[in-house]
Amino acid sequence: MLSWKLAEKRGFGLTDGFWNRFGVVLIEAPIHLFTSTLANYFRAEYDADIFPASFNEQEKHFLWQYAGHTWTVWWAFSSEEVAFALALFLETKAIVITHQGTSEWSTVKIFYQDRWTEYYHFGSDDYDDPNEKIGDRGWGAGYWDLEITYEYFVSQQSTFPIQTRHLFSSVMRKVTESEMKSVLKSGTGKFGFLHATLQHYGAYLPDCNETPLNYSRSDFDFHPVRSDFERVDALVLPKETFYWRNMLPVPEHVAP
Repeated sequence: MLSWKLAEKRGFGLTDGFWNRFGVVLIEAPIHLFTSTLANYFRAEYDADIFPASFNEQEKHFLWQYAGHTWTVWWAFSSEEVAFALALFLETKAIVITHQGTSEWSTVKIFYQDRWTEYYHFGSDDYDDPNEKIGDRGWGAGYWDLEITYEYFVSQQSTFPIQTRHLFSSVMRKVTESEMKSVLKSGTGKFGFLHATLQHYGAYLPDCNETPLNYSRSDFDFHPVRSDFERVDALVLPKETFYWRNMLPVPEHVAP
């Protein structure tokens, strides 16, 4: 295995896209600071520097930092409240990515220190009029910087294209309609802009077989080794961690 390939990867790496329910938090901070903050502020119990991890321990959350990367990955967890608090405490950036298979829509939120700075929402579009601004309905006219529809074919054998809608708002950067369409056409389909966004921030969402988790692998899959990681940790959060249980003295909602 060539470990340096993983160290240099950035962007969206999930080969088959999101499955039915998916969530991940990325924090731009060394893993030892990330884990110690969870322990100090959220009373998390954790085991540091474990390898390999077992995905069968459902009560635990797993986080790791790849060698050569500045972001720590918190797999199978997507609480934006906790992510915002971590960005605030560590004075850094947090990316929260969630997907709901029922609606086939994905959400990407980026926090920086004490602000919600970027929002990207995309998914299957079943509206008859592609020029209709659906984002104006729930958020109010002018909330989104950009809203476009995009069609792509799943494969060369596909007869009909899949239509998706993409809504974007940011106080960190400006993106034009032509830039977003160009990225979406670049070969990664509906995940093209997510790929470009993660690259922009220097983060990486790995494929399943690039994680330390024992998750749906064949004998021919790529298998990371200990040298691919700065560290791998496992932790358990108390139920009282979350805002709706009135533990944390930080704002429940933030907005750009």
